[in-house]
Amino acid sequence: MSQVLNKLYELQNNGQIDAAVEFAQLAHMRDTSGWEGQLAMAVISRMLRKNAVANQYLQPLMENYSDNPAVQLEWARLQVASGNFIDARRAYEFAVQYTSDVSLQSELGLTYMYLKEYDLARRCLLKAYPSYKKQYNVVQALATLYALDGNVSKVKKILSDMIEGDRTKSAWHTAYALMLAKCNMTNAALDAINVALSLDPRSVGTLQLMHQICMLKHRYELAMQASNKLLDIEKSAENYVRLSEAQGSAGLYEQGFESLARALELEPCNLRALSIRCFFLGYMDGIPKQRQYEMYCEYGKALENNVQTVEISDRKLDKDRPLRIGFVSGDLCDHPVSHWLIGIVENFDLQKYSLYFYSNNDAVDDYTRRYFAVTSNWRLVDRWSDQMLAQKILDDEIDILIDCSVHTGNNRLPVFAMRPARIQVSAFGSPNTTGLTRIDYRLTDEVVDPEGMTDQFSTEKIWRTKSIVGVLERKMYENVPVQDAPAEKNGFITFGSFNRSAKVNESTIEFWARVLLSLPNSRLRIILPEGKKRDEVLASFVRLGVDISRLDVIGLMSRVNYMEQLNTIDIHLDTFPYSGSTTTATAMSMGVPVLSIYSDITQSRASLTMMKAAGLDGWAFQTVDEALTKVREVAANPEQMGEFRRNFRESVRQSRLFDGEAAAREFEEALRAMWERYVEAETSDVGVR
Repeated sequence: MSQVLNKLYELQNNGQIDAAVEFAQLAHMRDTSGWEGQLAMAVISRMLRKNAVANQYLQPLMENYSDNPAVQLEWARLQVASGNFIDARRAYEFAVQYTSDVSLQSELGLTYMYLKEYDLARRCLLKAYPSYKKQYNVVQALATLYALDGNVSKVKKILSDMIEGDRTKSAWHTAYALMLAKCNMTNAALDAINVALSLDPRSVGTLQLMHQICMLKHRYELAMQASNKLLDIEKSAENYVRLSEAQGSAGLYEQGFESLARALELEPCNLRALSIRCFFLGYMDGIPKQRQYEMYCEYGKALENNVQTVEISDRKLDKDRPLRIGFVSGDLCDHPVSHWLIGIVENFDLQKYSLYFYSNNDAVDDYTRRYFAVTSNWRLVDRWSDQMLAQKILDDEIDILIDCSVHTGNNRLPVFAMRPARIQVSAFGSPNTTGLTRIDYRLTDEVVDPEGMTDQFSTEKIWRTKSIVGVLERKMYENVPVQDAPAEKNGFITFGSFNRSAKVNESTIEFWARVLLSLPNSRLRIILPEGKKRDEVLASFVRLGVDISRLDVIGLMSRVNYMEQLNTIDIHLDTFPYSGSTTTATAMSMGVPVLSIYSDITQSRASLTMMKAAGLDGWAFQTVDEALTKVREVAANPEQMGEFRRNFRESVRQSRLFDGEAAAREFEEALRAMWERYVEAETSDVGVR
């Protein structure tokens, strides 16, 4: 490392940023090496979080001095700051060969940790640990590796050695619980929280952490307990929002809606409360569409009044030039969004489109690595401010920015309110409006959103494709063979519903109860995790006259086990008004027909569009009476279920649901048409909308 850079890093480590800026500028003016002064300016620009400026200094250095370890090291650090760990890894691996500086081992080890390359991470972090026993990131990463190995005692030792302070105080045990939770040692973390609360039962920080851990680990009953204790201490809007999150995640949307109402009484423009309320609307029945639309607009207005738009630099307005497409999502991992998106991404024409991904989730799995394989333009942005993310999108010169989250938990709608791209689109996240006027289009299809049905309830212009937006992969469903229909052996129909319990409301239960009562010998298998929601659902069946001995209630399970469970049912019952999507497609891929009810509510029609694509639209109805007629016809000839199942799986596999090439072309055509419309509007001085 050069003396200039050593001095610069020394000033940074001492917190002397102004002196570091002055030193870098002076080094730049006096530079005779051809690279050192320019590199100093790149370093100081990164330190000041001016990553685009740093990139301007570094790009020519990478072209002319790529064999220089100091240049590669700064390139690696800039890539980490930009959320691009793939390129950072390559640069670190080059630089670390030329230095014994243990700090590089820690940086490379942490990069490997993000990429889930644990053996390589362990090798680096063990070298760094003796010098970094009090460095949070290094200790946390090494503890996570020990936890993966099952070495609990080692985890507890290095964490407790790092945390300073009085172990008889609640704060120490809270800090310990946080680190244990990050090691995925949930039970140990909750034990530490219990110790902390025994020392200080009204510790706000401890209760907030308890809520956070329980939400992440799906322990919603405990999360509600923590929220209620926080409300006992202070009846604030934020604490009511916490309670609503736990209630909604447990499927208790009416209760969650009431908690949000209390939050908004205290803070009418609380953006988090307004957004969660929009998310809840998709699961609730009985709220008029006009009132729902007003609630979406209340969020959009509050957000857009609070956020200024940014200025987009000029780029060539050419209808035919290659376009830069950005995807913003917290679900670029093993999640239904990726199940539908990855097949499009892998079939994109990369000669005509450059793809950029802004991941608001640090998860890395097989799906994430498939995105990595398509493009190196991957940015981890979960810890970035909205301003930083908007600036990066501007620096990347994105032409079309796609929101894949809408009002789900990891959304970045405030960034879209800044309008960092010329065209902004909502797709994949959920079937309803965002409420933002600064998102131009909502991408959907002609079945989910027929023309005229919801146009007046969308702040975005609705862009309709002829076929379903998205595609699934055959290999997701190849490992589990289809078995004979249970009705062939049993002589009666076994229904099932494996949708998320959050979608099971009174309308759904009434539909299912009428189905069961119409066929006295039939049974129903449903997935319902233990808790208050399960108790309420079972009580509703009893109230409607269904003997609960006819119900087989099962808990959450792995995907393979869940698919195997589909072999135990004859017909999958859909939910209403929020129908299935991936669940519906999965059932059909296992040869199981889906009985669905739809209306003029967008979220009730997701199953319908999939069933049409698979040739099963004869099982989707607008009334329960029509559905019951179908059920009776099938029950009268149970032997036909076996023949249907043996033929239907292959029919589904050959349908548009699994045609990645066709899905990608339709998606590209929609984006190109949006761009052409934009160019025409701009060149004729007419607004894009």
